[in-house]
Amino acid sequence: MERLKSLQLKHLAQVDAILAGILIILILLSVMIVTVGSVQDRSKSGQEVDLPETPVNLTAETAKPSETNYPGEETFPFQGKLTESGVRFREGPDVRTGRILAELSAGVKVTVTSKVGDWYYVILENEVGYIHSDFIERVE
Repeated sequence: MERLKSLQLKHLAQVDAILAGILIILILLSVMIVTVGSVQDRSKSGQEVDLPETPVNLTAETAKPSETNYPGEETFPFQGKLTESGVRFREGPDVRTGRILAELSAGVKVTVTSKVGDWYYVILENEVGYIHSDFIERVE
C-alpha cells in the first residue's frame, strides 16, 4: 500500500510538471502571437494606402500643397507643362477606372499640388484631377 501511494505521488508530480510545461509553452506562444501581430500592424502603416478615385469636396481653392518634403523628394506645388498632345486629364489616378475629364495638348500649363503613385494631382483652370507624371515637366 505504501508503494502504491508513493507511485501515485510520483505520477502526480510528473503530471504537474507536464502541465506546468504546457502552460509555459502556451504563455510563450501567446506572447509571440501578440508580438508578431504588433509588428505586422506597424509594417502595414508603411504600406501604400488605397485612395479614393475622386477626392471628396476638393476644388482648386481648397487643394493644398504637401507641407513636408524630404531630401530627394519633389516639392509641391509647382508649375508644369504637358510634354505631349492627347494627354488625358482624369478624375482618378488610374487608366482603367479614372474617368477622362479632358484630352489636352502639348504645352498646356498646370499647377501640380501632389503626387499619388506615378500620378500628379493637378489644378487646371479651376478643375482638379490627375495626369500621369510621365507627361508633365516642371517649368521654372
